[in-house]
Amino acid sequence: MLRRGAKRARCSALLPILILVILSLTACRESRREIGRYHFEQSYIVTDTTEYYNLYLFVRLLSKESGAPLPILLTVVTPGGVKYCDTLQLPFIEKGVGAKSIASGIWKDWLWPYRRDVKFSEEGEWNFTISLNSFYPLPKRGAAVIVEKRDYGKK
Repeated sequence: MLRRGAKRARCSALLPILILVILSLTACRESRREIGRYHFEQSYIVTDTTEYYNLYLFVRLLSKESGAPLPILLTVVTPGGVKYCDTLQLPFIEKGVGAKSIASGIWKDWLWPYRRDVKFSEEGEWNFTISLNSFYPLPKRGAAVIVEKRDYGKK
């Protein structure tokens, strides 16, 4: 009988330790963050199809967002209604792809070259939509396609 009581005393002494271990393991578990889905729409009016253009992708992210490449879906709709989609993985590095970044307080602005020396095939309104996912909230105008008309020394 004495042995049985000793076993019970040891088990009851281990129970609080076991509960503390379980609670500490679950408390240290990383909380799951929700991914936000963002869509940014804009348009660009093309009046001359003989001109050359450079296209860049701009995204404003919180400074702490970095690491794995940023997945983006770019949708382009021509004035005639033809839709093109391009799935991209934009790296958070500044070498190799010519990406540029500028830190601005809590934000970091990223700029990636997308297409260089392209001609638009139709005159009229071209629509661009950038869709992306982010663990952090993005500002209202957090992404855009920047269209730069090439000059080539014209005055």
